[in-house]
Amino acid sequence: MSRRIVVSKHLEIELVPGSDNSDPALRIYPPNLPEQSFVVFLSEVHLLRDALAKAGTELAEIETEARRRRL
Repeated sequence: MSRRIVVSKHLEIELVPGSDNSDPALRIYPPNLPEQSFVVFLSEVHLLRDALAKAGTELAEIETEARRRRL
């Protein structure tokens, strides 16, 4: 049995339990296009969390610089 978490109207996460042949994973996808999903295995979740935090910080810095240039 899987469980879904709604992140926003543009993003959902499905929790996929492991089986004899596969590890537990997250399936991340836009609700209106579930075929455009990607899978993150449980062993990779902490790596993705850290990478998203870093990417968010860098994106904020890029946006700050872009705003300065627009003024």
